[in-house]
Amino acid sequence: MKKQRGTALIIKVLAVFFAVVGIFTVMSLQLKKNQLLEEIDRLKEDNEDNLAVIEGLREDLDAPVDMDYIIRVARERLGLCLPHEIVFYNDLID
Repeated sequence: MKKQRGTALIIKVLAVFFAVVGIFTVMSLQLKKNQLLEEIDRLKEDNEDNLAVIEGLREDLDAPVDMDYIIRVARERLGLCLPHEIVFYNDLID
């Protein structure tokens, strides 16, 4: 009788132990899944931003190299202006 009680107690303790381990494992996996889903969402947003940049660069590549293009590039990338233009600087706007 004592062996049966001892064996039953050991089985109950092991069952509780494995149940607790299983619960912690499931919770850990759920947390990891949520983190990965958030990472996927962030990467999708980054991908959309990068696609927009690529589209803008494609438009620049496809633009004809005429005087308007040269003037636009000189203004945007080099900060140049035409001799007759008056340039106003404002420290309030970035």
